[in-house]
Amino acid sequence: MKIDLKLAPEVYIIISATLQPINNTKPQTRKEKSTLSIAIDVLDKIESKASSFKKQSTLFDAKKKVKITFKHHEADMLEIILIDQIKYVQDDFMRLQIQNTINLLNQKLV
Repeated sequence: MKIDLKLAPEVYIIISATLQPINNTKPQTRKEKSTLSIAIDVLDKIESKASSFKKQSTLFDAKKKVKITFKHHEADMLEIILIDQIKYVQDDFMRLQIQNTINLLNQKLV
């Protein structure tokens, strides 16, 4: 089952920055290792999109939404991580973009 998201390029960059603490996680149990593995796959997808926008960002492309496709378990993990990490975001605009992404994921996962 696939979940498609259409987000503005800046949202990919915001989410990528929000997910960076995943890289410093040290799993202890088997379940934590599996969860971290999925989370790293999600982070890689997001970072790949974000880095392509950083290289070729133009004013014309900034408002155009770009599609990304996740497997169901990846989209679910992204929602879980964003819900966990939103409390650490101080900037109101970034927080709003993350909350909008959480809401979009929630609608598509139901």
